[in-house]
Amino acid sequence: MLLRIIGIGLKSANILINSVLELEIVNQATVLISDNHDLKSFSNHFAIQIGINNLEKILNNIKKYQKIGENILILAAENLLFFDNWRNMIN
Repeated sequence: MLLRIIGIGLKSANILINSVLELEIVNQATVLISDNHDLKSFSNHFAIQIGINNLEKILNNIKKYQKIGENILILAAENLLFFDNWRNMIN
């Protein structure tokens, strides 16, 4: 039963993390669009290169946050299993 609860909790947390990441992508993309709007006077190639560089930064941040989220979920699951085992030993 506890493992089922842990699984549901992990799925819920993963959905939450993915939702936050998607919101962050939309937010950063909006900033990129407004930043790149000021680049009209430069060549299209230059503006596209800046956009690509910024997108790479966003993807790196997403990977970093996703890894942090995964580590948090793993620690939470390990702690729940530890306390469940501890409770079973006492009983």
